[in-house]
Amino acid sequence: MKATLIFIGLIMFVIVTIMIFNSCSRKITRKLLTHNKVYHWKIYHITENNYPAGKFQYFEVYLGEKKLVLPKEISGGVREISQFHAAGSFGNYETDYNSVLIMFEAISKSTQGFDERNMVSIKATALTKNKLLLANLSNGEIAEISY
Repeated sequence: MKATLIFIGLIMFVIVTIMIFNSCSRKITRKLLTHNKVYHWKIYHITENNYPAGKFQYFEVYLGEKKLVLPKEISGGVREISQFHAAGSFGNYETDYNSVLIMFEAISKSTQGFDERNMVSIKATALTKNKLLLANLSNGEIAEISY
């Protein structure tokens, strides 16, 4: 009887330990939202679940097999941008079918040296396989980048 109780106690301990380690591990879920089969845009919704910190959600945009990474010069910030707060595409009946809309938070340095945070909206248009036209909808600037 005593050996059975010790065995059951060990099994319960192992199960609880596995549950704790499983809940503490980082889990990432990717869901494909949009796949433009003509221009090969893909938009994914990503959910990262870090146990003590909670959930973090963002969007990733791919052109073909390449992940869209905006250089820091384009975003006006201090870092490259590859995770977006919002992302969307146009329907196949729209004139901008070859474009996607993305929105992100740009962090830049002010003249006093403080961080400034701005929400920036950009329309990315595929010109060729290796070139993108980026139109900043916030200030009207247009830039062409090699991808």
